[in-house]
Amino acid sequence: MASRLPPQPPVRRGLVGIERQIEKDTVVTNQKISHAFQDIHSLMETAKPMVELIHKISDTMKEMQGDEVPDDEIKDFRQHLLSLGVKVKDPVTKSKFGKDEYFRKLAEEISNTLSEQIESQGGIMTLVEAFVRLNRARGVKLLSPEDLLNACYNLEKERLPISLKEYGKGVRVLQHECFNDDVCKSTVLSLLDVHEWLSSEKYAEHLGIPLLVARHVMTMCEQQLLVCRDESIEGIRFYSIDRILFQE
Repeated sequence: MASRLPPQPPVRRGLVGIERQIEKDTVVTNQKISHAFQDIHSLMETAKPMVELIHKISDTMKEMQGDEVPDDEIKDFRQHLLSLGVKVKDPVTKSKFGKDEYFRKLAEEISNTLSEQIESQGGIMTLVEAFVRLNRARGVKLLSPEDLLNACYNLEKERLPISLKEYGKGVRVLQHECFNDDVCKSTVLSLLDVHEWLSSEKYAEHLGIPLLVARHVMTMCEQQLLVCRDESIEGIRFYSIDRILFQE
């Protein structure tokens, strides 16, 4: 006799079966999401004592006299805080302030959080990098690109040490007050005292700034007759006019 096959479960056919399968998948997905958020909540609760300790250390360092803790050590410590994402103690949110006050307060937060970072890397930071760094410092209270941009418009109005600048076609950066025209010209001339020539690429690499900003600075120096250019197959090189005249 032919062996009998084991009974097979009934196959759900039609739209009803598809709908039930979708509902089942949805329940499973929701459960996974719920567990994930529970894990995140537990992680945040576990990290709270460490974050509070870091803030206490930071507050204590602020209260101490400058002679007791070197400024370089304070800056290094703040850099570590920012890398851990615990720099902003009480992030500015829309629920706390009205629309106009929100962007003004947010501009102050941006300046307090990023001004030292921008100054330490040559005085320039792209808006994209600022967006990433600020959100990392804010933790779970993330900021939208639109809110960041609107707040940056208030930086100069509030006379803060950083401001929003635009170079070329839509290249927006946050610029520290230390990065002004006089400082840029002085830096270019100092480099030309050491090197025979300078290109926009070399200047950008030396300061760690965007190439478009470096080109703007070199063009400004050329317009003010501090440097002259030489165009060749090797690219555009700038030479000190004073050195050329002195050599002649």
